[in-house]
Amino acid sequence: MLIRNWNDQIPFLIHSVFIAACLFIWCRLHASENGIEEPSYHPFFCALLPPLGIPNYAYSFFGLKGGTILLAKAVVALLITGVISILFGMAVVKIYV
Repeated sequence: MLIRNWNDQIPFLIHSVFIAACLFIWCRLHASENGIEEPSYHPFFCALLPPLGIPNYAYSFFGLKGGTILLAKAVVALLITGVISILFGMAVVKIYV
């Protein structure tokens, strides 16, 4: 049996839906800010499969140079949020343990 207790999966499910919604909204807003009339399936692809959808969106609409710059910015933002999350977690552990 893969899942022993469904209550343990609820925070993961909520977080996953939130991230998917944020990626969908980001893709739509980014496309409209850059003059892309209809990004078609790209927002759904970004939300459902981010490791494939975001590069697909970036390279489809911005070419090799622009797509690479967009992906580099995304990776830097991901790394920064990861470091902040780790530091925050360490601070919380030191306070409460």
